[in-house]
Amino acid sequence: MVNSPTAQSPERCASLKSSKFQPLTQLNKATLWTAILHALILIPWGHGVAPLIVFEAVSIPDFVSNNFTLSVNGGHYEKAIAVSSFISLVGHILIIIGLLLKTNIRKLIFIWVGMSGLIISSLNFLFHSFDFIGYLFSFSLPFFLTFIWLIVATMRYWKIMKRTN
Repeated sequence: MVNSPTAQSPERCASLKSSKFQPLTQLNKATLWTAILHALILIPWGHGVAPLIVFEAVSIPDFVSNNFTLSVNGGHYEKAIAVSSFISLVGHILIIIGLLLKTNIRKLIFIWVGMSGLIISSLNFLFHSFDFIGYLFSFSLPFFLTFIWLIVATMRYWKIMKRTN
């Protein structure tokens, strides 16, 4: 067998698969897929729909120009979407920071604080879009399923982390 930089021995591949790095990659994959699927939730607006990531981008100028009010309950559907979109944007930013961190506890803290923002914004969308609840829930279902995958991946990662410390 030629020793090339890309060739690895079968023993090395087996040890990498059984090492503590596999739960970390599963955690990163689950986090990334959950965040992506949350950004692609279709939100009813006017006579059409748009992905949530569009509303996140639109909420930035509202926040900067001080036209932003944090009234989650009561108020209009448009204000509820603006608040939920901004909470979702903050959650996505925290998740990206968490994915870039190398330390274990900080990584989990950033990921779960960001995920709690995504869950809060999703539940707020479902609450304020009660007329479209079946439609919105059908597009939110992949997000909620990957969120369950993220919970399982976090539990596996936490178990390995506790074993190594």
